[in-house]
Amino acid sequence: MSEPLVRKEYQQFTIRRFGVAFVMNALINTVIALIITGLGIGKSFAITLVFSQCIGYSIFFLNLAVLPAYRRATRPGTQVLIIAAAVIAGAFIGTLLGALANGFRPLPFFQEHFGYFTQVILFALLFGFVISYIFISLSIISEEKIKRLEMEKSVIEAELKLLQSQMEPHFLFNT
Repeated sequence: MSEPLVRKEYQQFTIRRFGVAFVMNALINTVIALIITGLGIGKSFAITLVFSQCIGYSIFFLNLAVLPAYRRATRPGTQVLIIAAAVIAGAFIGTLLGALANGFRPLPFFQEHFGYFTQVILFALLFGFVISYIFISLSIISEEKIKRLEMEKSVIEAELKLLQSQMEPHFLFNT
């Protein structure tokens, strides 16, 4: 298989993985909104759903943005700090976007509904850390599988070349 073809297949695989993660994120955000509304914490399901989607996608995209730094970091403590920063920033940015999307002016919203805002942030951090850990773990596992498959492919290609080099002298001798 040629190198550009492999790269194209990998890009298609990556786009498909992103699409699946994007849809899964929407479903998880919706379930979180249902849980929060069921606990009687949210104002209404519609408002909670908007907050949940804004916060969830803010954390999702910030995690994608910091993933290269996460991969370069060699110490687990550094990796945890990178993800923690992304989740915390995503929770605050998402809450701000959720307030704007629900028609609240952010500063008065935060002042008037400080208790609600605190609950939103706490839930965002709780769910954000758990879901970020799951998504990043799955991403790393799938990348490791790809690396393993590429190594197996290289081994098989090397064995095939060895067999071909052993077969050619016999054909020459027989002719």
